[in-house]
Amino acid sequence: MSGKKQQKTGQPQTLVYVGPTIKNGLLQQNSVYRGTLPEHIKKLVKEEGSLAELFIDVKELGEFNRKVNNQGSRENQLFKKALGKGGNN
Repeated sequence: MSGKKQQKTGQPQTLVYVGPTIKNGLLQQNSVYRGTLPEHIKKLVKEEGSLAELFIDVKELGEFNRKVNNQGSRENQLFKKALGKGGNN
């Protein structure tokens, strides 16, 4: 997850979760968050630190989607790791 809370314009950053839906839908693929994450999501990210890298700036979504299907890419590895943490259940 980007360490920036706000973009250079002073507006809250818009993040999208690009990992799989996990924890019985607690965290859903392609969910969009503006500004800070809800407390239940922060708790989940704290428990599963690697999930933090699956929150990206919405402007990076197209590039992530192009890379996630490339076997062995960092994006592909992050997605698969998240699947192992309870994806699609």
